[in-house]
Amino acid sequence: MPALGRFIRHFRRFVRRSILINFDGAYNIIKKIRDKKMEHYLVLGILNYICKRMSTMIETELCEMSAYDAILLAARNGITELVESMRDANPELLLTMDESRRDIFAHAIVNRQEEVFQLIHDIETNKEIITSRQDALGNNLLHIVAELGPSRYLDSISNPALRMQKELQWFQEVMNVVPQWCQEAKDANGKTAREVFSEEHKELLNSGHQWVKDTASSFTIVGTLIITIMFAAAFTVPGGNNSESGFPVFLGKDIFTYFVVSVALSLVASSSSVLMFIGLITSRYAENDFLRSLPLKLLFGLATLFISVAFMMSAFITTLALMLTGYRRIIMAAMWLSLLPILVSVPSLLRLASEIYHSTVGLNFEKHAAKNRRNRD
Repeated sequence: MPALGRFIRHFRRFVRRSILINFDGAYNIIKKIRDKKMEHYLVLGILNYICKRMSTMIETELCEMSAYDAILLAARNGITELVESMRDANPELLLTMDESRRDIFAHAIVNRQEEVFQLIHDIETNKEIITSRQDALGNNLLHIVAELGPSRYLDSISNPALRMQKELQWFQEVMNVVPQWCQEAKDANGKTAREVFSEEHKELLNSGHQWVKDTASSFTIVGTLIITIMFAAAFTVPGGNNSESGFPVFLGKDIFTYFVVSVALSLVASSSSVLMFIGLITSRYAENDFLRSLPLKLLFGLATLFISVAFMMSAFITTLALMLTGYRRIIMAAMWLSLLPILVSVPSLLRLASEIYHSTVGLNFEKHAAKNRRNRD
């Protein structure tokens, strides 16, 4: 008993120390967040003061305080708050260009800064001038977006197919903004924006093609195995068949109905998944297919594959419940063990499916930028 008492005392001390350590860690994190917030508010205060003065300045004064360089730098780095504040103080700053005759929206496109580029929709005056501008090399905004995005931006996207999709989304977004003639306009090399896009993204297109094909091939094997298992299970019912009637022994029991439904749904889902993945493997892989067609097919294939795995596990559990009636502990243990394949496969499947969903049918450019602004506020 004295040994037990000492153990309890030591255990209590350990718990207290753990709580204090965790509390100190949480306090430090909260303090850092508070300090960053305070720093942010101070910067905003200084920014508002500068912008108020800027609203009454003439061009020479704006040059002296490097206002033009500041708004271009903010556009390149995606500091939307600064761009908005300077625009509100002096709308003429939106016409700022560098020595290459590129304005803030051209720099936003080059660096793939969505929020900054979306400010183009808020322009009421001079919008036609801004969207039809050409840089020193004769490139309009559509030629600029046709160039391959920066590596730091592309590396933040998980796979080549979604990178290609994002580049196409950027191209489509800019195409919707610029005048019609920009689509047929040629640069200094005599190429249209579409030709530049195809040339710049040739390697990315091939990488995306290979990634989709390899992914679809891997999942096709999994789906085929599930079809084989479920097809065999459909004709090898638990308990066997009645020797006189030929019907299953457990026919009429609710649990047997669950088994039949699980097998049928798993078989249908896995068959649909395999057919979809085969369609992906044999696809033509054109550029525009990466915009919606290929991602949606891959998303459907992943969803049906997950459903087939879930119902396969359900069929396994119901089979045990039928065969081991009265052995509740064994059934419960098998039920928990059957969750392991789902727990192993779900994270990777859900992560990939979530990325495809949000990139394809989730928020579009404008809504995504608006959401980021709301979160920032």
